[in-house]
Amino acid sequence: MGLHMVSTVFAFLVTTIVLLAFKTTRWMGAVALFVLLSVSPVLASLLLVLAAVVAYVLLDRPSLEVLSKKLPWRK
Repeated sequence: MGLHMVSTVFAFLVTTIVLLAFKTTRWMGAVALFVLLSVSPVLASLLLVLAAVVAYVLLDRPSLEVLSKKLPWRK
């Protein structure tokens, strides 16, 4: 797999993430995710995991205490 394929899959991944970010384009993001995983499953999976780790680190993580108070069976 050459550098051209890696850059193509990376660009497609960025496009997929942007499409999934908005409610009106989410269906296109789901289709793009399917195509991305069909074209290059190993590389796409690695890039998706990397993007998830970066998003987890950069975005605010909710505390477990706040989440536990929102559970329906907790009063």
